[in-house]
Parts: sequence; C-alpha cells; structure tokens
Amino acid sequence: MIRVLAFGIGLALAAYAGLNEIKNEPNLEKRAQLALENAQANFKEAQRTTPRERWRRPGVALADMQSSVELARDSLDATGKNPRKRPKYFKIR
Repeated sequence: MIRVLAFGIGLALAAYAGLNEIKNEPNLEKRAQLALENAQANFKEAQRTTPRERWRRPGVALADMQSSVELARDSLDATGKNPRKRPKYFKIR
C-alpha cells in the first residue's frame, strides 16, 4: 500500500516538475527515474483524450514522453555503471 502511494506521489511530482526541472537534477540515477516517471505520466495523459482533441494533445504528450525516455537513457549511459552489477535504476518498476 505504501509503495502504491509513494508511486502515485512520484508520478504527481514528476508531472508537476516538468522536463526542464528534471534535467537540473545532479544525481544521474535519480534524474533517470524522474524522467521515466514523467514519461509514464505523459503516456497516461495521451490516453485520456476526447474526440475533439484527437491528435493535438496526444501528440504533445507523446513527444514529451519520447524526450523523457531519451533523457533517462542518456542519464543512465552517463553514469558509466554496468547494469548487470547494479540493475536498480536500469529496471522499470
């Protein structure tokens, strides 16, 4: 129950923070985690569309999701750590 609550709070904070604030995070692993949470929030936003906003709103959300995933990948690559030895931040929860 606590994990679900923490995950929900994390999603809310990631959606609030935005990609620019995530880029300012000095800890690369934490930056990657926040970027993936932001990507997940954007994916959920893209799923919630009305017939009137068929392409505009999902397109923006999916573009932001792609940027978030690329930021997470680049951040994890920049750590120089081997994902086989410490896979914590290299796995999606």
